[in-house]
Amino acid sequence: FTRHLSSARTVEALQQGILSFYCDTFAGGGSALYLRDDELGCYRFAAGYQVDRLAKAFERSSPFVAFLAGRDWVFNIADDNPQDLDGALPFCHDHGFTLAVPLLFEKSLEGFIFLDRAIHAGERLNYEDFDLMKMLARQATSTLLNLKLSAQLSSAREMAAIGKVSAFVVHDLKNLVSNLALVTDNARDYLDDPEFQQDMLETLDGTTARMKALIARLKNVTERKELSLAATDLFEVAAEGVRLAGGDQVTLCGEPVLALLDTGEMETVVHNLVLNAWEAGGVPVLVEVGGDQTAFLRVSDRGCGMSEEFIRQRLFQPFQTTKATGFGIGLYQCKNIVEAHGGRIEVESRVGEGTTFTVWLPGNP
Repeated sequence: FTRHLSSARTVEALQQGILSFYCDTFAGGGSALYLRDDELGCYRFAAGYQVDRLAKAFERSSPFVAFLAGRDWVFNIADDNPQDLDGALPFCHDHGFTLAVPLLFEKSLEGFIFLDRAIHAGERLNYEDFDLMKMLARQATSTLLNLKLSAQLSSAREMAAIGKVSAFVVHDLKNLVSNLALVTDNARDYLDDPEFQQDMLETLDGTTARMKALIARLKNVTERKELSLAATDLFEVAAEGVRLAGGDQVTLCGEPVLALLDTGEMETVVHNLVLNAWEAGGVPVLVEVGGDQTAFLRVSDRGCGMSEEFIRQRLFQPFQTTKATGFGIGLYQCKNIVEAHGGRIEVESRVGEGTTFTVWLPGNP
């Protein structure tokens, strides 16, 4: 029986294997498997061997279910059954079932197996046959439960993965919405200004491009993003990242420095670091660019700061944040992008005094 079950590669094959083994062992003409449906609160037909699909379901509160759950023995229609047992007796007569074997795990009834009348009419089953049925039922129940729990675990992991992907998407959308909201707010006062109009169009073009890129990444969510590296002025990238973040109360200083960069990804890093500084209440924000053999980008604020414990244990972990409305995604994303460039990101912070993030990148390509 163990070898019979272990050879099954699908749920359907396992269920058929259990039913066919019962019929072969006890010379039954057919069998049906009923399993508990936790969502509907009843026991429903799950599989049949030489038996057509059965529509009848048994409620968890039914007398027949209580009869099977309360006794560790095989239900035999030939016994003296003083009650109708929720229509179980007529059901068995109509479909030719003579036995019902409970599938018990500890004191929980996971399901039951109906067996058709014996092929050999003169054969009589005794207590040893019934003990063997119960032993096989325990092993079948264990195998079915393992499969059920594995499916639930797999589903839980899939839902957790979907939740993580959703969190990253929402984080990126939040940043894009911030750009659009800033444009909308400023348009009320400066819409007639030609310089503002040009800046607005550039922001809208950039935001649209980022949204298209986000959609493209969602279509290929299982594929790892490849960086498009080119010798680029880090100062210009920082200026664009600051502009996308809004630019108000941000001071950008430093000098041009070349580095091998994916422009869009590094702009995301600047954008996230500046937004983090704002949301930490750290205005004004200072952004500094410089370096030679090693290029650096430094973002400093005078916000709430972070404790050494938080920096050491939680800072660059996803879904960890000190902000009331944060997702804990931005810095995790920044770290991954910087490391993909062959660089590193460092942080200095004191509670109540502010924070400085420094991104180090290979320079002078």
